Amino acid sequence: EPSPNDSAEAPSKRLHDLWEEEVKKKGIMKASYFRVVLRSIRTRWIVSTLVLLLSLMCSFTSAAVIVRQLLEYTETTHPDFRIGIALVLGMFFTELVRVCTINLVYILNYRTGIRLMGGTLALVFEKILHLRSLKDKSVGELVNLLSNDGMRLFELSTFGIMVVNTPILFIPGTVYTCFILGPWALVGVATFVLFLPVQSFLGKVVAKVRRKCISITDERVRMMSELLTSIKLIKMYAWEKPFSKKIGDVRKREKKKLESAGFVQAMSIAFNPAVPVIAA
Repeated sequence: EPSPNDSAEAPSKRLHDLWEEEVKKKGIMKASYFRVVLRSIRTRWIVSTLVLLLSLMCSFTSAAVIVRQLLEYTETTHPDFRIGIALVLGMFFTELVRVCTINLVYILNYRTGIRLMGGTLALVFEKILHLRSLKDKSVGELVNLLSNDGMRLFELSTFGIMVVNTPILFIPGTVYTCFILGPWALVGVATFVLFLPVQSFLGKVVAKVRRKCISITDERVRMMSELLTSIKLIKMYAWEKPFSKKIGDVRKREKKKLESAGFVQAMSIAFNPAVPVIAA
């Protein structure tokens, strides 16, 4: 049976209480929902960070230490059978702990993301229900807020911790690689560093295309709303085909933007496994 904390009610109440505290401390003009989000997921992020560090330590020990010892063991003329068994068992247990801990990290982060997204969307729905009018906000902007922006909160809680903890593995890995291979190891490290601006550029392109897509989505949603409101008039004058063609054209423009964003994002994802191969 799911935990009550996985529903939208408990996280939304906690976020609401934290927001009220933030407003009392900083004032309504300086209050930041980002700080509220960080406070709400702080404890789970600390636990997830500790588990992730254990996984990174096991990964580093297995790949950098035990594998090297195994290679040296295979080159010995009179190998000790007990040392070989110990190295194999050591690799088995480190890999087992690594797999279990990294899966635990994703379980914690996914549940944290679901709670954060659900609680935030519940607060947004509650706020909309209490509004008398949307003022300058369109229906398309609200749809985008409840879909894309909600998913960004989920991605923040799920993958944000990976970005924070990357230098923890990168720095000792660089030092150990230089110790093993010498100064030439810095060429591979430089390859990783050079690809960071490329990934950043591709991310900015995706964000720019999605911003353009938001205005088209807003236009499509507004047209659909007008069509449904005036459906009797449209049926009476047999305007179905002109309206259908107009909405279809807007949808084609929106689809083209989404395809462009998906293509650039696919390129960005495709670079990830290619970078270690190029660096090697």
